[in-house]
Amino acid sequence: MIDNLLEKEIKRYISNYESKIEDVESLLTNLKSLKLRGVEIGHDALNCHTRSQLYAQKNAYIQASADFDSLLDYLETFKQEKNYE
Repeated sequence: MIDNLLEKEIKRYISNYESKIEDVESLLTNLKSLKLRGVEIGHDALNCHTRSQLYAQKNAYIQASADFDSLLDYLETFKQEKNYE
């Protein structure tokens, strides 16, 4: 029972993490596309909407990293509590 719950929790964290990585990859693809079309990527060149998207996706990536770190901490605690080696 505990192993099933742990497996579900791990899958949820991994899915969330992968989703955030996809968001960042999408952002990078969009920025490369803009650059290829000759748009200079700089603070003044980006419009407000694009800057807010960039910040939102950056923050999502930071949150995903924190979630992944939390998962690792959780697994380590679980291992210690159950004496898994």
